[in-house]
Amino acid sequence: MSATNATIESAPRPTTTSSAPREGLSSPAEPELLKSPTAKPTDKPSVAPAPAHAPPPHYREDLIHPDPLLDCLVEACRLHGVAASRASLSAGLPLAHGRLGPELVERAAARAGMAARLQRIPLERIDGAALPVILILKDDQACVLLGWEHDGQSVRVLLPESGQGSVTWKREDLAQRYAAVALFVRPRLRFDARSQEGDRVARTGHWF
Repeated sequence: MSATNATIESAPRPTTTSSAPREGLSSPAEPELLKSPTAKPTDKPSVAPAPAHAPPPHYREDLIHPDPLLDCLVEACRLHGVAASRASLSAGLPLAHGRLGPELVERAAARAGMAARLQRIPLERIDGAALPVILILKDDQACVLLGWEHDGQSVRVLLPESGQGSVTWKREDLAQRYAAVALFVRPRLRFDARSQEGDRVARTGHWF
């Protein structure tokens, strides 16, 4: 073997280092996001859509439609101890524009076992013993006359929009609004069949 070949074989071989990162050490190629704990993601969070507006509440038209005469008839029945409602008095009647007219009020009252009578009468001629009385007012309005105040210059009335709460009016104010027509409402008289049989027995003098 020549001296040149001996020199080449005895020369130490160069060592190579692996380019893989060691455990526990960051690679230079790792993104900066992983190194900085305070880094924020680039994607923006999704925003929830605003809630849609709730639809307006739905009310039954037969309950909110203004009907002064029908409401006064309901209150007159209540004052006489008779339970009634808009529906029970007006269902099936040929209402004009959805309102009870004076021409139908007797039929509506009969449904509650009430007798009704329309009468043209001046305000000062209404007897206190006939109260409560429904008064027909101008402009298709109505109220329930409850009584006169002690001074004689004021009256207590029920208005359809006031519910069961009475209000006080000056007598002259009511006279200007009054259409000179009153509706007298009373429970119908009911004859007991047993009492009629008793009257017949008393007249004949025997039981059979």
